[in-house]
Amino acid sequence: MVMMRRRRKCKKRRRGEREGGGGEGGGRGREEKNEKEEAKEEKEKEEKNEKNVRRRRRRRRRNKMKLRKIRRTKITLMNNLD
Repeated sequence: MVMMRRRRKCKKRRRGEREGGGGEGGGRGREEKNEKEEAKEEKEKEEKNEKNVRRRRRRRRRNKMKLRKIRRTKITLMNNLD
């Protein structure tokens, strides 16, 4: 029978076992982040959300305008048929 080679764990997991990082359970936990970093992340998240909201509104407005334009042209074309 052929000898099975022992599989090495991935580098991160091995390092994780030594330093408490990598994978679940180890590494810098949420509680270790200071308030300053958390506030910064929260602010970035808010800005990103606001940006997306603006983009969505812009898109909606453009779509409405396009539909309105189509409707207007359709009406004028129908009137020309008479």
